[in-house]
Amino acid sequence: MLLGVDWPWEQVYLGSRDSYTLTYDDHSYPLTAVDFEVDDYSPTGPFLFSLTTPAWRVGYEADYGAKGLVYRPRQKDAVVIGGGRTAQPQQLEEWLNSHRPDLFLEGDRLIDEEGRLFAPRYTRRPYDPALLTPLEWEGVDLSKESQRPERRTDSIQYYTSAHLRVCGSFDVLLDDDGSGEAADLVGLRVDGRYLDVTLVHCKYSSKSTPGTRLDDLYEVCGQAMRGAKWRRQNGLRLLDHLADRATKYLRRNPGVSPYEIGGRKELFTIRDQAHLLRPRFHTVIAQPGLQAGQATDEQLLLLAGAEKFVRDVSAGDFTVYCSR
Repeated sequence: MLLGVDWPWEQVYLGSRDSYTLTYDDHSYPLTAVDFEVDDYSPTGPFLFSLTTPAWRVGYEADYGAKGLVYRPRQKDAVVIGGGRTAQPQQLEEWLNSHRPDLFLEGDRLIDEEGRLFAPRYTRRPYDPALLTPLEWEGVDLSKESQRPERRTDSIQYYTSAHLRVCGSFDVLLDDDGSGEAADLVGLRVDGRYLDVTLVHCKYSSKSTPGTRLDDLYEVCGQAMRGAKWRRQNGLRLLDHLADRATKYLRRNPGVSPYEIGGRKELFTIRDQAHLLRPRFHTVIAQPGLQAGQATDEQLLLLAGAEKFVRDVSAGDFTVYCSR
């Protein structure tokens, strides 16, 4: 089962920022600002996903054939421009088949840019329910995920941010929600020779009350697995990413700051120190639709696969905020 899709790191994140642009219906976005969303969580058939921005959505599929894993648009294709001033526009289909994205699968599995499947050689055990962290979620509408620029006080993101501000210790806490996000909330703290990085992935509940719904965990587990990549290069690319997105956030939302704690000065101070610091990553899933006391083996197995992947890639810890 496909849980998440992400751009190939080497081509997209290690080059100069915004070196590739994706255009569809006369609306263009940097590749780093284009998100992937899984359209089908079935364990059979081709992988179905979409590339999304605030202006458009382009459906794609990936399936194995005689030439290996092949990507095809399910509708009109987008156009990629990049690689220098003399570069020619290229159909996204052609570009994706030359620069294949990473596919994150259920059960701690990964298909890399070469189309190779990496699968664990161990038997998964369910995530220990004693490790779940129930919160009260008082006053929260479980169907509202994002706090948005208007700071919706009944949203999951707002409540989680307030909880972190009370219980955590951060030099910077940043709202990174939106297409191309590293996480919905990102916390940074310098602790001696360490840089603590907290990536928080929030997800709304498909029902108004907590329950045992497996569907509520698919996307947020995929987001957590995708987020683990930011550990690469000791988190330096993450800091560049956050600085760039914070600047763009302020342009889009005059008078509204993405900083929940700290600000531009504190972020740039951390970025200047980062090459001398050792990163410690902390991944948090916030899903109040998950009920701790009733969590099923299927839900706990899904969390176990995400936890194992996140710990292996980020060398960090893994926390799940849920309901009682």
